[in-house]
Amino acid sequence: MKKAYLYSLGFLAAGAFLFSCAKENTNVKYESNNLEIPDTAPNYKVSVAPAGLNTFSNSPSKNLPIINDDKAMLGRVLFYDKKLSLNNTVSCGSCHHQSNAFADKGAASEGFNGGKTSRNSMAICNTAFTKGFFWDKRTLNIEDLVLQPVRNHVEMGIESTESLVKKLGKVDYYGTLFERAYGSKEVTREKVVEAMTSFLNSMVAANSKFDQGVKKNFANFSSIEAKGKTIFQKECAGCHSGSSFNSNSWDDGNAEAANIGLDKLYVDEGMGAFLDKNLLANDPFRFGGTGNVLANGVFKVPSLRNVELTGPYMHDGRFNTLEDVIEHYNSGIQEHPSLDWRLQGFNINNNGTVTNNGPKRFNWSADEKASLIAFLKTLTDQSMVNDAKFSNPFLK
Repeated sequence: MKKAYLYSLGFLAAGAFLFSCAKENTNVKYESNNLEIPDTAPNYKVSVAPAGLNTFSNSPSKNLPIINDDKAMLGRVLFYDKKLSLNNTVSCGSCHHQSNAFADKGAASEGFNGGKTSRNSMAICNTAFTKGFFWDKRTLNIEDLVLQPVRNHVEMGIESTESLVKKLGKVDYYGTLFERAYGSKEVTREKVVEAMTSFLNSMVAANSKFDQGVKKNFANFSSIEAKGKTIFQKECAGCHSGSSFNSNSWDDGNAEAANIGLDKLYVDEGMGAFLDKNLLANDPFRFGGTGNVLANGVFKVPSLRNVELTGPYMHDGRFNTLEDVIEHYNSGIQEHPSLDWRLQGFNINNNGTVTNNGPKRFNWSADEKASLIAFLKTLTDQSMVNDAKFSNPFLK
């Protein structure tokens, strides 16, 4: 009996080993006939900072990232290379499309094995000027983000960074790319992270109609765009200020987080799923109210750069159009214990007391809603979303 048990263990171990090897080598092709690598890397250096809105602090957008062209070019290949997934079927670029300002086209993204992500893939731009990534802001810096989708069991499925480094070291074209960038063909985790970060940090949206308008006192704006800007500054800039339109006025670069009243009961708790709610109990000004659910339904305030291209919107992609988003704020904000104070209908009475009349209703007219959308479209940087140096280098 004992002997049979040992034989069974041996067979199980052998099977596990073979299964592991099969997974690690699934559909591997170490060469590529469709990668176009230029002899000289494009210019990825960042020379212009994005303009801000209502920013009174020392804006981080004034500190331009230092980009090495060869490292960014390597990062571009890594970003679009499906070999960074377990079975070579998806890349970072599979969920972040340049035509959509590096957001995805659907509410959820499809991973390497056909599974769906639980949240909408956020757009990419101005990462060098931002702190707080993912919808729940669980990662502070872009350097700490880049390999998380690669390791995610739904998204790209690589079992360990060691497996990734070993796999990339066998791919023929990476020898050339790593040598250009680092003077050595050796693949390391640190080099992969730095190269991908360099590429992402070079994606700067700073040439929109809004950016041009800042220099001209907005003389280039139409009357409807100017009206929308006035409404936006009055009603929306509390959460959407700064150079990426997702910070408050005094802390440009640090993405805001808020419960915006999407639901009365959140299936996805956002920051409430992992934060110690008690830590937030004494911070009613940021999250609204007091109690033990202050982080429930709280999500990162997304950047509005290129927003006309990045739908569907919200963490779950529930809104297909900007019109849907505007109407939510206009008439659809739900009452919730964590509802952000800026979206609550506070009223100062004649005797100086304050009453809360529930979720705020902006009650914009059709003309005002159209003006807001016209302004939001001035934040689109067509030069970024059409720049060939950010495109997929693997030829179709």
